[in-house]
Amino acid sequence: MRRVSSRTWLGTLAAVSLALVIAVPVVGQNAEESAAPGGLKIVSPDELVITDAAPIIGNGKKQFGWANGLNENTIIIGMQGAMKDFAAQYGYEVLLDTGTNSDIQPMIQAMQTWITAGVPSITVIPFQPSAFAPLAEQAIGDGLAWISYGQNMEPRHAQIAFPPCDAAVLVADAAVEWINANAPDAKVLITSSPKIPEVACKWEGAQKAVEEQTEATVVAVQEATNQQQGLQVTEAMLQAHPDLRVVIATNDDAAVGASQAFKAAGIDPAEVFIIGYDGLKEALEQIGSGGYIKASAALNLKRLAENVARTNIWIAQNGIPEEPFQVNEPPVLVTPGDPLVEELLAFYGE
Repeated sequence: MRRVSSRTWLGTLAAVSLALVIAVPVVGQNAEESAAPGGLKIVSPDELVITDAAPIIGNGKKQFGWANGLNENTIIIGMQGAMKDFAAQYGYEVLLDTGTNSDIQPMIQAMQTWITAGVPSITVIPFQPSAFAPLAEQAIGDGLAWISYGQNMEPRHAQIAFPPCDAAVLVADAAVEWINANAPDAKVLITSSPKIPEVACKWEGAQKAVEEQTEATVVAVQEATNQQQGLQVTEAMLQAHPDLRVVIATNDDAAVGASQAFKAAGIDPAEVFIIGYDGLKEALEQIGSGGYIKASAALNLKRLAENVARTNIWIAQNGIPEEPFQVNEPPVLVTPGDPLVEELLAFYGE
């Protein structure tokens, strides 16, 4: 017997946003109320007030490093531009690695160079935390700041986060609502990214919600984290299940690939519901124009990029924090007709 979710998209968004607001520490809160799931104190970006001052740690130069290993990625490229613009307001330079496709070797080489040069602070996307830990220890031992982005690693002084499990609630509820309203007996494909177990809530939560709250059938949960994989997995599932009409993707890249498979099969976009994460340009365009992708648990990428720059500069100017802290950027559910679609798309044109 199915259990229909009573929350609407807007209701879910409001609940998640409220939870995040409550989580921001204020004077008098206890540690439990102001702690992130990993035990880190949550700090609002507004608390990190920066000036034109030079760093008081490292070589004293107005610069910080961001090692991401994804320099081919549209979102990362856009974030780099926004990060540089924000940093430039205070005379700071953003140093970048040359890695692509999550290749950690260029990341390691860049970070070794930055540590040797005494760059005051370094932010890294820790695809392989154990491989980066020795560099983190070396940097911290040299009095430099180490910041993780997107997922946890030890050691670090701060973490830039966009809580994936909050976004997973938005995605699961949106999918359940669409299925129950439009295709109660739908066939559903869910894509995963098992190499990043920290975000397993994305696919595990979606499967649980669909199975418990609808009469739809999850035909597969398969790895797909880029457009090519999204295309291939969806093509295969359409061959096995020609009536497949719902895809819950682990990110918008996979969602775009899935949309290409439905287009190639000549299926009417009105019959299909694809949802992803992050707010990729191509996904937002489809949401705005009535394409196959109907929603995304998106991030305000400009603000997220500015959070990275702000955190690096603040620590450089104020010194190493006594306790590690986390800066959150909450996800927002974007759907057709939402004015936020144009606002988020404008990021890519800046």
